[in-house]
Amino acid sequence: MNRILLVCLLGIALLWNNSATAEKATTVTRIVDCQIEGHILIASSQQEDGVIIKVQIFNSSNELQFEESCSGYVCYVDLSGLHSGVYTAKVITTNTVYTWGFRRY
Repeated sequence: MNRILLVCLLGIALLWNNSATAEKATTVTRIVDCQIEGHILIASSQQEDGVIIKVQIFNSSNELQFEESCSGYVCYVDLSGLHSGVYTAKVITTNTVYTWGFRRY
């Protein structure tokens, strides 16, 4: 009888721990975000991460292609001068640095 009770309690503890972990995983949010619309890269941050200071664009050899100075929570970067290839955008805010890879066709 004691063994059955112990096994039941152990099973309940394992189930409870897994549901708590799953709940934590779904509440993760990205504070800095990047997306491309046409030939414009849109970088945005939330108040917790601070104001975007600048966005730097690097090629696949990690060479700086250009940078855009910003002073707000949203920054628009014109990518029309980039050739086809793989690039990295580095978004620098007052509180963090966020990197995001993208491909230009």
